[in-house]
Amino acid sequence: MPFNIFKCCSWLQRARLTLTSLLLACAASMPAMSLPLERGLLANPKSLHPHYFGGSPDAQVLKDVYEGLMVQNKNGEPVPGVASDVERHPDGIRYTFIIRDNLKWSDGSPLTADDFVRSFKALADPERRATYRWYLKVAKITGAEKALNGNPDALGIKAYGNKLVIELDQPVPYFLDLMTFPSFLPVHQSNLSGDAATIPVTNGPYKIEQVIPETRIELTSNPNYYRHLNTDLQQINYQITPSVHRQIEGFVNHTLDVTAPLPALHIQELRKKHPVSVFEDQILATASLIVSPKIKALQNRKVRQALSMAIDRDALVKKIYPHSHTRPACSFVAPHTRGFNPDPANCKKLLENPDRKEQAIKLLAESGVKASDIKLTILSSPKYDSLDILPEICHQINSTLGTSLSSESDDWSTYLDRISKGDYDLVWFAWLAGYNDATAFLTPLTESKFFGPFRDPAYLRELSLAASKKTAVARLPNYQNAEAILARELPLIPVLHPSLMTLVNPDIGGFYSSNPEGWVHSWHLYRITD
Repeated sequence: MPFNIFKCCSWLQRARLTLTSLLLACAASMPAMSLPLERGLLANPKSLHPHYFGGSPDAQVLKDVYEGLMVQNKNGEPVPGVASDVERHPDGIRYTFIIRDNLKWSDGSPLTADDFVRSFKALADPERRATYRWYLKVAKITGAEKALNGNPDALGIKAYGNKLVIELDQPVPYFLDLMTFPSFLPVHQSNLSGDAATIPVTNGPYKIEQVIPETRIELTSNPNYYRHLNTDLQQINYQITPSVHRQIEGFVNHTLDVTAPLPALHIQELRKKHPVSVFEDQILATASLIVSPKIKALQNRKVRQALSMAIDRDALVKKIYPHSHTRPACSFVAPHTRGFNPDPANCKKLLENPDRKEQAIKLLAESGVKASDIKLTILSSPKYDSLDILPEICHQINSTLGTSLSSESDDWSTYLDRISKGDYDLVWFAWLAGYNDATAFLTPLTESKFFGPFRDPAYLRELSLAASKKTAVARLPNYQNAEAILARELPLIPVLHPSLMTLVNPDIGGFYSSNPEGWVHSWHLYRITD
């Protein structure tokens, strides 16, 4: 049969058009590959290991790459995570977590209830010196004291197949909230021997692809994560930018999609320029001056009281953070903490007292310490934008008392190291609650290296009494009594309850400001397309 070249060419054209149409149809039906999400961090994380993390920059990344027994929903409430269900014994001292089937780590190895047993015991091991190991005592887990003193096997946690059983010494109403805290995340067996200087194996929606110290942390979607995410964001890049103003520039120049949570500076101006991009959180946090127990003048209680009374907290907020939700502090526990109200008498003394300055001067005179002998430096970090707030605090105290206070700033890592060594006079420090309860503020004062710790017997007694009571109403008087002791002894001087603002480019959807701890998981976010 003769070959007709014209018919052949016609057939090829039709085939090419058909193939092109099919490819276009397939492309239209497939989700578009989104650009990486660029998020900001205000400091280089100390560690990306759940047992050694040092603060909120570390925790933000950890919440993207790990998942615990419980996770937080958009309102900050605990909901099932790795555990598909949780059973609470009627007596409130036993919890049974049902671990999901066929879970995997990011390297493809199986994740089981036994991984949590190993992780909790490693957290307790005193030789490993985990940052927040004392949270095991906060959780009231049976055997925590013995475990922390060198016998991790005493910890009341056991695995029975896919069930993880945790025994408590007493009912803890905030126990499930605590299980969302980063220290209780699972740690892969290969990462239990050190502080994960190398990239760790993780189990969350994203995995760590690359870490460039002081510059960026690159995350990619974890193909072994058990749950399908309703997001097209396959890559998250955390840009480490330790400057509030540079973060804002990055947002304006579109090099940052989502800034880090920032101090609410110039928030009214930003709202006018970017009305749909400014999110403000009134978070569970308190910014305070931590007092060194090593400085002779500060060992005098009346000196500490004079310094506190000399601060005009209301004027600070109006001058530095106008039009924001930042509030002056008259308690260490944030006022919108679940089940807590500040003591009205102390609030009136600090915030509504026309004789405040005169009382501050009188307290210093009664201390017997000369104002000229009080030459102190307040240590801070760029993360807290101390260039705005600390000069004003120093001016208020110096102009009222005749003292010589100044401020200095160190990078985040050095700042944390100096606090742990007690190398400071005063520290400007913001404490973010690890869960929504007054004990998330009051208990760390007795345990954390950031605060001394503070072991006043009367204070410890109030916390013990509160722990023995079953309802928030019954515990409130003990919390207020504990705050009254803090107001008298002042191991720290509460100044502000900060709000934080986050700038989000309009083409990013899913952002929220309803979590009172301020966390926003990246897997909730997506890129809006036309």
